[in-house]
Amino acid sequence: MWKIIAGFLLVFAGVYFGNKSTEKYEKRKIFFKSLSGYAAFLAGKISFDGETIPRSTLNYPFCSKDLKGIATRYVGKRSEANEEIFPSYLTEDEIISVKEFFLSLGKTDRTSQSETLLKLSEKYEKESEKQGKEYEKKRRISIKLGFLSGICFFIVLV
Repeated sequence: MWKIIAGFLLVFAGVYFGNKSTEKYEKRKIFFKSLSGYAAFLAGKISFDGETIPRSTLNYPFCSKDLKGIATRYVGKRSEANEEIFPSYLTEDEIISVKEFFLSLGKTDRTSQSETLLKLSEKYEKESEKQGKEYEKKRRISIKLGFLSGICFFIVLV
């Protein structure tokens, strides 16, 4: 009887760890969705309200805690911005893209800045969709592999 219970626990553990292994893809999806919203928010604030970027940053309701940390460190305090503030789930190319985004803030006039921010918002929205598709694909595969490995352990145990 205990073997059957242990076998079922192994199956559930396999599914859990299969799902847990795709967490970084979900975080990337949320990060880029939030970055897209942040860029669109800044574009609106700059072009219509005439607000400065640091004041707009304080008013934005961030979805991603990691993005909020990066934005508050980059905006206004560019000397403190370094590699350590970027989350580990971002790739090197993504880190470079995010750095370029924040370093470009406030470099041009309001009109061209808001146009650039809207284009970047669309770019990050597409990146979020891409990460979402990758997350769903890898999540399905990981859960199936976790289930199969749990079943294999179950068969070996029983």
